[in-house]
Amino acid sequence: MVDDVAAYLVAQSTAFTLLSGTAGDLGKMTMLDHAHVADTFAAVYETPGAGSEYAYSTSTGGASVIFERPSFQILSRSTIYPTARTRAETAYNLLDGLADKNLPVATGTRYLQVTAVQPPFFLQRDDNERYIVSVNFNAWKEVG
Repeated sequence: MVDDVAAYLVAQSTAFTLLSGTAGDLGKMTMLDHAHVADTFAAVYETPGAGSEYAYSTSTGGASVIFERPSFQILSRSTIYPTARTRAETAYNLLDGLADKNLPVATGTRYLQVTAVQPPFFLQRDDNERYIVSVNFNAWKEVG
């Protein structure tokens, strides 16, 4: 899911460039903090989701997962609060309310729904006094 979301953000907005080596400003499961990574950076993280949805079959006597309900978080960091917030809002505007959409492209994984848990909010300042703004999402993702 993290790969799908990160690739979708990059494809839909010029605000994000996927991290490759030491270039880029959008990471997956990491908020890099070394000299050659920009102060303005964002990352997509998996977070605890909800239980899966199952289809039950009397012919097989069992159940199979048809939808997962993962959650994820986007953290946006910058030395300037409005920059951190604007980048989080960009992700929020691109993802909140998505319905029946394949991510990151038409041939990708089908997401029945992506909804924000809340609008972007100030989370904290890091050890280098940069602002971190967070936004959290729930999703329904097709399996198989």
